[in-house]
Amino acid sequence: MQVPWKNASMAMPAYGCAFVVAYSALLASASTIDAPLFGSTAFVLGALGLLSNYIRSVGSSKGQHYFGQAMSLTLVVLLPLYGLIIDPHRFFPPIVFEFRDYHPLALMTWVCVITLTVTGRWGNNEYAPLSFVLLPALSMIALSAPHNINIEVTVATLFIVIFGTFLLAYETTVMRASKLGDEDVLNERSLIGFHIYSGAQWSLVILLVSSLLAPLLLLIRLPIAPPNVRLPLPRRYFIVSPEFTIFSRHMSLWGGPINLSPRKVFEIRGDFYPYWRAQIYDEYTGHGWQYNEDEDPIPAEQIDYGVYKFNVSMPPHPKIVSATVTALGMRPSVFLTPGTTLILEVEGLLPELRLSHGGVLRAYKVGFSPQVYKIVAAINDPPLDAMRSERTAYNDLSRDELSKYLRLPYIPQRVIDLARQVVSSAKTPYEKAMLLAEYLRKNYRYSLSPPHVPMDADAVDFFLFWSREGACNFFASAHAVMCRAVGIPSRVITGFMSDEYDSKQRLLIIRERDAHAWVEVYIPKHGWVIVDPTPPSRSRIPVWDIAAWWRELRSHIKWRFAQRLFLWVVGLLAVISAVPMLRHQLRIFKKRFAGIRLTPGHRLSNSYAALVRELCRLGFRCEPHHTPLQIASVLRAYQCSEPIKSTLINASRLLQHLSVLAYSPIGFNEANVSEFEAEAKRLIWRMRWHWLLTSLRRFQKLLSVRRSRAL
Repeated sequence: MQVPWKNASMAMPAYGCAFVVAYSALLASASTIDAPLFGSTAFVLGALGLLSNYIRSVGSSKGQHYFGQAMSLTLVVLLPLYGLIIDPHRFFPPIVFEFRDYHPLALMTWVCVITLTVTGRWGNNEYAPLSFVLLPALSMIALSAPHNINIEVTVATLFIVIFGTFLLAYETTVMRASKLGDEDVLNERSLIGFHIYSGAQWSLVILLVSSLLAPLLLLIRLPIAPPNVRLPLPRRYFIVSPEFTIFSRHMSLWGGPINLSPRKVFEIRGDFYPYWRAQIYDEYTGHGWQYNEDEDPIPAEQIDYGVYKFNVSMPPHPKIVSATVTALGMRPSVFLTPGTTLILEVEGLLPELRLSHGGVLRAYKVGFSPQVYKIVAAINDPPLDAMRSERTAYNDLSRDELSKYLRLPYIPQRVIDLARQVVSSAKTPYEKAMLLAEYLRKNYRYSLSPPHVPMDADAVDFFLFWSREGACNFFASAHAVMCRAVGIPSRVITGFMSDEYDSKQRLLIIRERDAHAWVEVYIPKHGWVIVDPTPPSRSRIPVWDIAAWWRELRSHIKWRFAQRLFLWVVGLLAVISAVPMLRHQLRIFKKRFAGIRLTPGHRLSNSYAALVRELCRLGFRCEPHHTPLQIASVLRAYQCSEPIKSTLINASRLLQHLSVLAYSPIGFNEANVSEFEAEAKRLIWRMRWHWLLTSLRRFQKLLSVRRSRAL
C-alpha cells in the first residue's frame, strides 16, 4: 500500500491541525447544545477516529492497518446505528429533541466525527484529504453562531481559519510532491516554516476581510436572521451592563459582562437568613423590570429615639429574624431586610421612613440608608407539604393585586407555549413553579458574560430560545414571566444571597459578588414564597464531562481578554506574516550597506546600476542592451543648460572609466573600485538635485500657463 507521508514526523503537523480544527468545532457545538455528556462522547469518538486515521496512514505493517480499519468500521457503522436506532436519547441530549433548531447541529457533530474517521488515508492510490474536516467544522460554526455568540464560538472560528488554512496548504504541497515524485521538496527543512508564514498571511487576509464585511450584518436586517446575528455588537459600546448593587427602580436586561468583586459590602450579626432583599420589581417591560411604588405606603411609627415600628400584617407562616446590619464602604438607597419589616433601630432620626406593601423599606429625604442599623423582620416559612397540596383559587389577593402580578406585555407565543408544556403534568401552583425552576436549572447555563440582547428582541424570549445562558437576573426574569404565563402571581426580588455564616460569632458576611436576583410566587393561603431558579455557578465536575472542565476554566477567563482576543490574534498573525518580508528587507539592507562583504565586481555593478537609474529619472533612455560606452557617447552629445551639461560630461567620463576598470586586468583592484564608488555617489546626488530643480521649473511653468488661460 502506498503511504502519502514519508515519515511520522511529516504527518504530525497535518494531524495536529485536523485535531485542533475538529475539536474547536465540537467545543462550540457542545457549548451551544449545552449537553456535556453528548459533547464529551463526541470528543472521545473523534479522538479515536483520528487515531485510527493515523494508524492507517503512517503504520507500516499490515497488522496496524487492519487494526485501524477495524476501529474505523466500529466508529462509522456500529456506533451511529446504535445511537440513532437503538438508544438515541443516550447519544443525543433531550434538548435536541425538544428544539428542532438543534437537530442540524447535532447531525453535523456526528458528520464531523465520521469525517475524522474516514479521511486521511491512502486506498487504491486515492487519498482522502484530512482537510475535508473543514467542511463539517465550518458548518458547525455556522449553525452555532446564530444560537450562541460567545467565547467558544469566537475561539473556534479563529482556530478553524488559522489551523485550517495551514492544513490545506501543507497537505496540498505534500500531495502534489508525492504525486510528482518530487522528493527534494519534502526534504527541505523550511517546508513547515514556509507553510506557517503562508498560513498566517492568508489567515490574516481572511480575518480582515471578514471583519470589514461584518458591519453589513447591521444593515442587512433579514427576517430569517436570528436577532443576535442581525445586531451583534453595537450595544457593547453605548449601553453599560447593570450593576446589581445599585438596586434602582429599573432593572434592565440588556446582557453583556457583569463585573462583581469579592470585597465585603455588609456584615450582618444575628439570626441567620441567606436572602436579604433590597428591591422588588413587579412590572415586566420586555427589556427589563420596573418597580411601581404604592400610592399609600405604610408610614413608620416612632416609638423611641431612632426606633421605628411598622403596623403591618404578618405573613401566613411567620418566623422572626433579628440582626444588626453594618454597611462596609457602600450605602444602597434602600435598607436590606430579610422579609416584612417590623422594627427598625438606627442612630438618629429618619424623616419620612416608609415601607411599601411589597416590603421595600426606604428613607425618602435622607437619600441613603444609615451605615449601621438593627432590624427585626418576619419571614414567611410555610410547610412544603401544605404548599404542594394547595389547589384553591387566589381569593386572598385583591383583584388589583392579582392583575398587577399577572400582567405581561406582548411576548412571543412560544414563551407561553413552553411554560405550559413544562407544567403540563403539575396540578398545584407550587408544583408548577418548582417544575419551571427545575427546567431552567437543568437546561440553561449560568454565565456572567452572556451575549447582548438585541434592541428589537424580548429579553426572556432571547434568553430561552437563543442565548440559553445568563446571570441570575435572566433566570429570575424567565421564571417570573413563565409563572405569570401559566397563571401564577410572581415578582422579581433583588438583593444579596450569602451562606458565608459563622455560627459561633453569629456573623454573616455579604460580598459584592453575592448580589442576586430571585423570584417570589404567591401560593394561595400561604402567601409569598421564595423560589430561586438560578443554578449554582460552580458544581462538582465528573471526570467524563470534558465540556464541563472547559466551562470551569472558562469562568476564570477575564471578559476583557475575550473582547480583545480577535485583535491579539490579528496582531500575532501580522507579526508572523511580516517575518518573511523583514528577512527579505534585511538581506537587501546587508547587500546595500555591508559593502565590505561584497566582491569588487558586485560593488562595481551596483554602482553602475544606481547611476543608470538616476539617468533614467532625468529622462535618458537607457536600455538593458546598451553598453557603458554607448551611454557615455549619448551623454556627451546631449545639448542642455550649462550646470546639467557639466554633470553629464562627468558621468560620461565615469562610464568610460568603468569600461577600463571592468575589462582591464591591471586596473581592476580594490583602490580603483572604491574610488569609482565614491565618484558615482557624488554624481548621483548631483543628478538628484538637478531632477528636483527641473521638476520645480516644470511645476512653475504649469502654474503660469493656467494663470494666463484664466486671464
